[in-house]
Amino acid sequence: MIPRDWQIKVKNDSSVTVTVTVQTRGYKLTSAGALEYESAAVTLTNLNAASVASGATATSTTVTNSANLFLGMHIEAKVVTPSGNAPAGNKQLIVYIQRSADSGTDFDNTDAHILAIVPMTAAATTYIQTAEVPI
Repeated sequence: MIPRDWQIKVKNDSSVTVTVTVQTRGYKLTSAGALEYESAAVTLTNLNAASVASGATATSTTVTNSANLFLGMHIEAKVVTPSGNAPAGNKQLIVYIQRSADSGTDFDNTDAHILAIVPMTAAATTYIQTAEVPI
């Protein structure tokens, strides 16, 4: 379930700098019990074509879920590897959700909540991985 305040963190666990974009689309139940999706996917601030160096992390701005009251969400991570250099090392991008219990002041400082791992094996390639934070 999505907490009130959260953010997405990505870690580039490869040997090359990559470009990362993360989108989310929340969903909730209507008063009639039907599943209702957010009208369109939302690209997260700070994770919109973000350049993430080898071994580095990038984190979205805090998202507050107090108005929409989404219970779950779909996530899409898009990673573009550079031309000329194929990733080496672990060859992956790891996507985490960080949760806050105090209105977005402090967040999980561990990497315990992995949402997706995006394998990257070739240069000049776009990889897309989807994940879900279920109800």
